[in-house]
Amino acid sequence: MKKTLLNLLIVAIITSVALVACSKENGGKDGEGNALTINATNVVRANSNIVAVKAFIAGFEVASCKFQNNGFSLNLSTNVSEQYLKDIYYLKHKLGFEIFGIPAHFISDRNNRCGVLELLAYNNSGRNIGHFRLGEKEYHSDDQFEAYYVYTDRNFTIKGYSTYDCSFKKGWNIVYLHHYIIQSSYEDEMTTTKPSNANLKWIYEGEIID
Repeated sequence: MKKTLLNLLIVAIITSVALVACSKENGGKDGEGNALTINATNVVRANSNIVAVKAFIAGFEVASCKFQNNGFSLNLSTNVSEQYLKDIYYLKHKLGFEIFGIPAHFISDRNNRCGVLELLAYNNSGRNIGHFRLGEKEYHSDDQFEAYYVYTDRNFTIKGYSTYDCSFKKGWNIVYLHHYIIQSSYEDEMTTTKPSNANLKWIYEGEIID
């Protein structure tokens, strides 16, 4: 079964976010990594119940901001605590995909530790009512682009075949995943370079107003 390492880097930590947030990351020294500001506008399917956005890595809150004018601007720290980061084998275990099916030489440094950002929506009472994703289509599809924010503690690459073309830098990275079908076979590709034909938008998934 051909699945990309992108999923290994991503969904596992998103899954662990559901365990609920604990301590809040206070940030780090400038220069520890590259900082990032996420500016989301015209969020699809958003509603007036959403008043705040909180960002998590492995169940720890690392940033927050207001949700207003159908969007948000979230500042992410240059440094994420090592305690929030997971190794690649943990991610493989959480997802159930076989990292060992990918040739070791595709990954330049298998000791890297990384975390994947999960953006959750909150209402006035402080209750989590949904999450945000960056995708091409409003509803999940077998043929679309998606993007994820990944923090890594070092520079490394994942390159091989026509499937993997990722150059991670210490700090925040955006990883693009392309799902598609060829001859009834589900395929994935991942890259850290935005594909020219990827039309991404922020989408809210969660409680709606009747």
